[in-house]
Amino acid sequence: MVANNMTYKLDLNTSLQIVELKYMGTVQLSTRKQARDEVFQMCRTHKISRALVDLSNSDIQMSETDAVKFASAFRDADLPVNYHLACIANPDNSIENLVQTLITIDGINVKYFLDRDEAIAWLTAF
Repeated sequence: MVANNMTYKLDLNTSLQIVELKYMGTVQLSTRKQARDEVFQMCRTHKISRALVDLSNSDIQMSETDAVKFASAFRDADLPVNYHLACIANPDNSIENLVQTLITIDGINVKYFLDRDEAIAWLTAF
């Protein structure tokens, strides 16, 4: 899928029951919101409670204010019970750390990883 001069790929991994989102390139707030909402919809439609978001090959363009706006949607997303979100991203990214904190406060089980296999292992443990 191409949106706002940025590419992202959204897949349903039926064997693992995980919705997978991979960003590539520059990620603006509007694109990230669009992709997030598509993940929410796919999780609700297929009754899947696990998502994997790979930010490792992207350049996140979000301010702290943007991060708060982005994270606030998780509160009202009507996600499946026991929703778990694994993200692959640089642990030193302060904006992603803020997003993780805000999402966790809203009751979402979220964890950041450097390694895809570790992220999948964590998701499939539930």
